[in-house]
Amino acid sequence: MPLARADQSSYGADMTENTPTGDRIAKVLSRAGIASRREAERMIEAGRVTVNGKKIDRAALNVTDKDRIAVDGRDLRAPEPQRLWLYHKPTGLVTTNK
Repeated sequence: MPLARADQSSYGADMTENTPTGDRIAKVLSRAGIASRREAERMIEAGRVTVNGKKIDRAALNVTDKDRIAVDGRDLRAPEPQRLWLYHKPTGLVTTNK
């Protein structure tokens, strides 16, 4: 007996209605130049990040431009604009940050 499938049109509508606005807090911290996403998650678990004056303990939080975010008591600065770097890398050349 085949399994019943949900109507895709109604499934898609439910997903967009339940999707929270904003970006994940770790992504916002990363774009602001604070730390990588994974390091930002560790900072959150360590209790170093507050949103609207409340300490958060999980990275499963979406924030918007209206939220006040602070790390170690200092307010978060505006995010850096996205940049794209183009580089001609000859064969055999290794590029790295570390």
